[in-house]
Amino acid sequence: MKHTLKSFCELVEKARYAATRYYELSAKAKKSKHPDDFKAAKDMLLMAKNLEKQVDEAIVEIKIQLNTPPATPVKEAIKVEPLEDKPL
Repeated sequence: MKHTLKSFCELVEKARYAATRYYELSAKAKKSKHPDDFKAAKDMLLMAKNLEKQVDEAIVEIKIQLNTPPATPVKEAIKVEPLEDKPL
């Protein structure tokens, strides 16, 4: 699917709303301890994860459309050197 700026922004907005709503439902479930509240929070979490995955896929598609090389994964981009044992 080709994304426009508008469609991408709408997708990001939905993903952020779903994440925010999940935290609200999760807090409610922790207070009420009601199984239906936990189910609602779990369902919202699954929706938020799905939308986040769609956002990630859209970013890759947009980069392809713009002919931009993919980003270096964070683990590869950040190289941590081991600390040397030095006396204090």
